Amino acid sequence: MRLFSFGAALLAAQLLLATSSVVAHSKVSVEQDHQQQPHELRLSPQQQQLAGILVEPVALSGFWPQQLATATLIADPERSQRITAPMELQLLKRHVRPGQWVDAGQPLLTLGGIQLANAQAEFLDAISQWQRLAELTTESISASEQLSARVRASQARARLEALQMTPAQIALLQQQPEQLGRFELKAPQSGMVTHLQAVPGEQISPGSILLGLLDESSVWLQAELTSDQSEQLIQQTRLRVRHGQQWAEAELIGRNHQLDEHSRTEHWFARLDNRMLHWHPGTFVEVVLSAEAVSGVLVPDTALSRSADGHWQLFVQEGEAFVPYEVELVRSEHGWHLVQGITPGQLLVQQGAFFLASELLKAGFDPHQH
Repeated sequence: MRLFSFGAALLAAQLLLATSSVVAHSKVSVEQDHQQQPHELRLSPQQQQLAGILVEPVALSGFWPQQLATATLIADPERSQRITAPMELQLLKRHVRPGQWVDAGQPLLTLGGIQLANAQAEFLDAISQWQRLAELTTESISASEQLSARVRASQARARLEALQMTPAQIALLQQQPEQLGRFELKAPQSGMVTHLQAVPGEQISPGSILLGLLDESSVWLQAELTSDQSEQLIQQTRLRVRHGQQWAEAELIGRNHQLDEHSRTEHWFARLDNRMLHWHPGTFVEVVLSAEAVSGVLVPDTALSRSADGHWQLFVQEGEAFVPYEVELVRSEHGWHLVQGITPGQLLVQQGAFFLASELLKAGFDPHQH
C-alpha cells in the first residue's frame, strides 16, 4: 500500500485552495441530509488527483500488537578475555595496537621486570632440584623430600603460567636461562585488542589489565523484562531484536529470576550471531515481543483525521461523495492503526484524509449536528 506524506497532502491542499473553483464552490459542493446520511464532500477527478486522494477497499487484516523492552549488548564471556598482571611488570615493547585483530599465538607484548626475573629464577632452581632428587633412590632421600621438591617445582611453574607463558616458552627458558627477566606475551585466542593503554617503559602494578581480546563473532544480549513480559518468553527459545533499521534473532540462554529492586524487572540473556559484525557490545537495542494476533481493519496514518469535536474519523467514498465516519482507535503500531466502526468492502480514503477533513471544517459542518 502506498503512503502519502503529511507534507505532500498539505501542499496539495494549498494548491487546491488556490483554485477559483474551491472559492466559488463551482466544483466542490456540500450536501447534507439530516435524515439519510452524514455531511459529505464532492470532488472532481482532477481535484482528487491534485489533492492526492487514494481510495482502496477496506479489508480485514491480522494485527500483531508489539511490546518493546530495553536491552544492552555485552561481550560474549565465552569469547572474550582480559589479561591482567599477576605481579609487578614492566612493558618493554608493544607488538599490537588497540582495535587490531590478532590470531591465537600472535605476539602481543614483551614484558620484563625484577619480579618476573625472580619468578623465572625460582622456577629454574625448583625444577633443577626436583630433577636431581627424582634421580635419587628412596634409600638416599625420603618420599616426603621428593614430594616437597615436586610441589615447589609445580608452584613455580604455575606462577609462570599465570603470566600466560606457554609450555613452549617455559621449556625454552630451561634451555636458555640467559633469557631470564623477559618474555613475549602471546594471544591465547583470536580477537580484537582492547584495553591496551600502557606504553613501553611503564611499570604495571599487580592486578592491572594488560590488554583485552574480544571476539565479536558472537555477542550476548541482556534484556530487562517485566514479569508479564517474562511470561511470554517461558515457552520461547529466541528473541527478536531491533536496532534502528537492523533486525536479528537471538538465542535465549538464561534468565536471572531475581527482580531488580528499583526497576522491578529481571534480566534475560540471549546469544546473537554476529559473524557479519553489525552489532557491538555497549549498544542499546530493543527486544520486540509480539502478542497474540488481533483481527481488524488496519489503516495508515494518512487515512485518519480528527472530526470537528475531536474524534477520530475516516472518509469513505460513496458514489461521487466522500463521507466521514467516526471510528474507535483500538491499537496503534509503527504508523498503522487498528480501528472499529468501518465495514470491510467499503471504499476507504487511504491518502488525503487531512485535506478532506480541512475542507469539511472550513465549510462549517458538524457531523453530529452540534
